[in-house]
Parts: sequence; C-alpha cells; structure tokens
Amino acid sequence: MLKLLRKSNASIGDVILEKAPGNAKYTSPEVQKEILHIIGNRVRNKICAEIGDSKFCILVDEAKDISNKEQMTIILRFVDAHAATLKKEICDVLTRYNLKIHNIQGQGYDGASNMCGAFNGLQALFLKDCPYAYYVHCFAHRLQLALVAAAENEISIWLFFSNLTTIVTLVTSSSKRNAELQSAQVNEIARSVVAGERETGRGANQIGTLHQVGTTRWSSHFDSICDLIDKYNATINVLENIITDGSSTSMRGEAEMSARYKHSSRSCQQKDVITVEHHFHYDIFNATIDFQLEELNSRFNDETVELLMFSSALDPKDNFNWFNIDKICNLAEKYYPEDFTEQEIYNLRCQLQHYELDVVCHENFQKMSTISELCQGLFETKKLQYYNLIDKLIRLILTLPVSTTTTECAFSVMKHVKTVLRNRIGEDFLTDSMIIYIEREFASSIDSDSIIDEYYTLKNRRAQLQ
Repeated sequence: MLKLLRKSNASIGDVILEKAPGNAKYTSPEVQKEILHIIGNRVRNKICAEIGDSKFCILVDEAKDISNKEQMTIILRFVDAHAATLKKEICDVLTRYNLKIHNIQGQGYDGASNMCGAFNGLQALFLKDCPYAYYVHCFAHRLQLALVAAAENEISIWLFFSNLTTIVTLVTSSSKRNAELQSAQVNEIARSVVAGERETGRGANQIGTLHQVGTTRWSSHFDSICDLIDKYNATINVLENIITDGSSTSMRGEAEMSARYKHSSRSCQQKDVITVEHHFHYDIFNATIDFQLEELNSRFNDETVELLMFSSALDPKDNFNWFNIDKICNLAEKYYPEDFTEQEIYNLRCQLQHYELDVVCHENFQKMSTISELCQGLFETKKLQYYNLIDKLIRLILTLPVSTTTTECAFSVMKHVKTVLRNRIGEDFLTDSMIIYIEREFASSIDSDSIIDEYYTLKNRRAQLQ
C-alpha cells in the first residue's frame, strides 16, 4: 500500500520506506498495532462520552472464531444524545470507560443457564446491583428454540430432520459430490424448462447447494427443506451415485437409507391419499401443535412479556392503535419506580391526556412505525418540552434489549476480521480491529494529526510520524 501511495504522491514517496529514518519507518506489526489501539480507544471513548450519564443496557453473547476460541462481545444499547467470572469481566470493561454500573437499565443474553439463571445466572447477579436492569431473552431466539424443541419431540419430524441432516452432510462434505449435485441440477433444470414445469426469467433457476439446519435458527430449517424440494431429483441422483461408487461401506449404507426414506415417502403418498392425509394431519400435525403450545407457554411465561406489552402502548405503529394511558402509567409505576415519583406519575397521566389529543392525532406522527422514530419526532418538533415525562419513559423503553441482532452482527464482523489466514490474531488486535470496523463512521471522523501526536507523546519517539 505504501509503494502504491508513493507512485501516486511524490511528497509521500520522499519520506517513507527506504527514504525514512532507519528507526522511524513505522511499518512493523507492533507499531501498526499500537496506532490501531490508539484509534480503537478514540472510538470507544467517543461512544462512552456520548452515553455520558444516560441510561443504557448491555447485550452479551459468545461465539467461536475461526481458530475455535470463544469470543465474548459486549454491546451497549442507549438513546443517543441527538435523539435526546462474566460479571466481573463485563464490569471491568464498563468501569474502564467510566460507565456507571447502576445506570444499566436492561440486559440481553441468550438462554444458557449461566446467563439467564434466576439465582446465580449473570442476569440475577446484575439485578442484585441494578434492580431495574430488566433481562430480556431475545424473543426471536426464544421462538426459534420453542419451534426446534417442539419438532424434536415428535418422532416423525425428528426422523425427517435427522435424515435431512444426513443427506446434506453426504452431498456437501465433498467438493466432488457438490460438483455432481450442481451438474445434475443443470440437467434437471434444462429438462423441466423444456417440459414447461419451470418458469424462466432473470434470477430464476439458480444453481446452488444444500444447507444444514441450525439449532437456534428455525428459518434455517425452512430454507434447508426448500433447498431439498427444489433440488430433489438432483439430490437423489447424487445419492444413487454414492450407493454405487461410495468410498466406504458406511457412506454407501447412509446413502441407501436416505434414498429409501425419500422414495418410500413419495410412494406412500401415491398409494393411499386419505390414509396419508389422516396421518400427517392428526398423528403428526396436531401432536406437533400441542408440543409447540407447551413450549411457547413455558418459554414466554414471565414478567418480560408484560413489560413489553406495556411498552407497546407507546408504539406509534398502525396510527397509535395500541395507545393506552393506563398501561403506560402502569409501566412507569411498576417497572420504573426509581425513575418516576408519585407526583410525576400523576403528571405523566395529565401529559398523556394532552398527548392523546395532540401527538396521537397529529398527521406527521401517524406516519411513524417505531418508537425510535417517535422519540426523534418529539425532539425535532420540540414537543418533548411539553411531554418531558413521556419522552423520559420512551428513552427507557428504547434501552430494552428486545433482540440480539446487534451481537449477531458483531460476530458476523469477526468472520471478516479474523479469517483463516489471520487465525492467530491477538485479543487486543482483534478487539481494536472490530471496534474500528463496526464503528467506521466514528473512526473516519478522527483527526489523523491528533493520532500521530498521541502516538508520538506515548512512545516519546525521537523521529515523528510524517
């Protein structure tokens, strides 16, 4: 990169690489990491300065990186100023940047016992210090777990997905078999297009592969089934080739069982439509629905549901269809007693009565669909000076960690930063790289000269960066 810059800019070429002082080339990995750390700290400090003394919530999750090491990510969720072991590690990180623990207003973790345990879990430990740091297990994650658990409890469905996993593994674990699948798809698509069984057009009939199902992602089950349906004939063709030419007895046996299962399912459907319909409708479908209801009741039966139901009363979606003064007052009184005095609860009700006639019926506010848009709208129209208590409650609601999407985004970034070719990247280097990658907008606004000055001051260099 430096050589390229030198070619395009003569003034840079005069002071870098071999033309730079021997003790001040600044191209060693150690120097680059030190400079990166300065930039990373600038970004973190800027975020913490923006939070200041405001309320915030924390979202925490773990995932394995490319080198199979568990990495923990901590996400801060807060309302920015413009829109107006684990516990110790997290507290250390927050304290390092002067974020006050007692200001935590919400927690979002996965369903692991060490995170959500009612007595010794991470959320319970924080609740002892912050009684209103409400824990919310991502509802989408809960729903996925409920659906997966319900499917596993019905033997026929479990057998189906078990067989599906075997097929996907057999076909995709080898580049040769994957190539066979794609070749078979080309032939199958050509045949079905000629027969008029497929529509043609831009983006249609793409060549792809099969995908495994994920335990915590129900959508992956659906996508995997759709893949198999679309590539059914091509997949059967590959399985039959494995039965004939498989490299081991176990592989040929698994392919034989999978092919028989798929063939028997189709032949069964052709034999007796009434019997098959009765089997799937009453023996499987109804049983699965019963399991699902049981799982949903067990996973969503807590005060968090009530908290979010009360919170939805302020949601502007569908022209404030869910607006309810009593629920909003109950939300402030029951869940945020330290943030609202008795007098403020009374004043809140009065504000809500005026708010219902003013904001709820206002044409511009009725077009909004999220609480964050509502918060921004109150700020921009300067109506928050009349509805300061409502604005205060909205900001508290916005800190609730209703989804773990942000932690998933962080782990998605990790795949770009820590790759197979950089699988030995150190913890500090990884942390600094990720914060700069994620907060690119913040990082790009940092003055380069100030970074150079700080590096020069910290290292007490005799030769300064140019």
